[in-house]
Amino acid sequence: SNSATDIKQICVSATSLVSVLSCYAFKVRYSYLNGTMWRHNQLPAKPPVGYGLSFVLDDKDIPHLTFTNNTFNNSLYYAKGSMYGVTWTIETIGDATRASMTALAIDNKGNPHVVYDYSTNDQDPADHRYAWKDEDSASWQTCFVHKYAMGHQIQLDTNQKPYILLGVRPDMYDASVVYATPTF
Repeated sequence: SNSATDIKQICVSATSLVSVLSCYAFKVRYSYLNGTMWRHNQLPAKPPVGYGLSFVLDDKDIPHLTFTNNTFNNSLYYAKGSMYGVTWTIETIGDATRASMTALAIDNKGNPHVVYDYSTNDQDPADHRYAWKDEDSASWQTCFVHKYAMGHQIQLDTNQKPYILLGVRPDMYDASVVYATPTF
């Protein structure tokens, strides 16, 4: 079975735009409520969406998402839509291959911040990494966050500093939750 079948996420923006992202058979549809009617826009079919879908609206109601494709290498992608998701720009995040689960936050300038699982092979537990891109950089920046973690969330404070919450494997660490802020 593939975990991308029938994934649904909902976002409500600061301006009360209600948006839903749904995924079926590796195709993603962005929907939004326009008054009393739902409008739908399909994301490009390439690359196919696989796992780790994360979806947010920024303060201008622009949709952003991260996902991995459903291939052996599970490359990590970031997609930014136009208003109402009519068109999309999709790019690969750095060297993030063999990625799985993702979490996404958008700062007050519209820049993406992503935390994701990363594994060098199928046998080792996943490490967690943090990636970000800002208007001053044409490329993604990445850094290591923690080893052997499971599940994660990312939030930005008012100074746009990332705060990452991870669940860790209890057989490897005394604590069951780790809080991290990347150091640069």
